Amino acid sequence: GFFEWVRSRTPPDAQSVFVGGNGLRAIGTIRALESSLGRPVLTANQVLIWAVLRTARVKARVTQYGRIFAIR
Repeated sequence: GFFEWVRSRTPPDAQSVFVGGNGLRAIGTIRALESSLGRPVLTANQVLIWAVLRTARVKARVTQYGRIFAIR
């Protein structure tokens, strides 16, 4: 599936992984990929939501959708 496809194609020296395209349903695998790869995994929709929350100064605590949400 998607998890194995991304994991097997991530170069060992990559600092992060970006999954482009809004049609992919990657949100359910972000935490598992970050854990397996040991680096941030970013998706187009996830980064958009993060940026909107920051711009709107919303203090929501998001814990299930990747390391990016730990950045304030």
